[in-house]
Amino acid sequence: MPDAGREPSAPDELLRVLKQVTLPLERAFRPFGQLPEPEQTALSGVLQVVLLDEELLVVLEQVCGDVVGGLPPPLAVLGELKPPQRKNLMAFLQLVGCSVQGECPGPQGVVSNQKLFSTAYFLVSALAEMPDNAAALLGTCCKLQIIPTLCHLLQALSAGGDPDLDDTALAPLRDAERFGIAQCLLATAGVALERRQSSVKAVTGQVPNISPLVLYVSLSGLHALGRAHQ
Repeated sequence: MPDAGREPSAPDELLRVLKQVTLPLERAFRPFGQLPEPEQTALSGVLQVVLLDEELLVVLEQVCGDVVGGLPPPLAVLGELKPPQRKNLMAFLQLVGCSVQGECPGPQGVVSNQKLFSTAYFLVSALAEMPDNAAALLGTCCKLQIIPTLCHLLQALSAGGDPDLDDTALAPLRDAERFGIAQCLLATAGVALERRQSSVKAVTGQVPNISPLVLYVSLSGLHALGRAHQ
């Protein structure tokens, strides 16, 4: 517990969150790991596109929520999407077990794999809470294949001390571009990364745009989805 009258710093909050949710999140995202590798790859590819398209991400969350609620598809909203956006949205729904008819979700409530769909909706809901720049940064992290690195970094930070860049799992962060992207992403959760000679230190940054929990859920889900390639 923080001292009375003192708000927890961002690294303190990050530490508390990670210790509480790491194992539950591994269990929550297990359905992704049970997908065949081609489906994992396809779903990961669609999500990378979604992360770079704010409009599509918002609509995807709404459609998933409507499916869960047994509501008819939002035809007016779907009609405003460009053909490539609709194609990616329908591809996502099919990959997570939701029936599709043409360019619309199928009959209400028709989901062939409820666990997988619920897992995907959980991840999409977290991604939709990310600010636009953070979602785009996540998309860049996916392309650079550093999502596992970031998850390892956060877990190392939660263990206390300053993570060592000589750690093989953190080696990608020796690259200035990748480290800069990691800095920008964690800054959205109020965590400022500082590069030392051979280590990384986390200090309190600016007021966060998102909670550390939302960031960690997003990273954990994307990590689980990409395990087939690790």
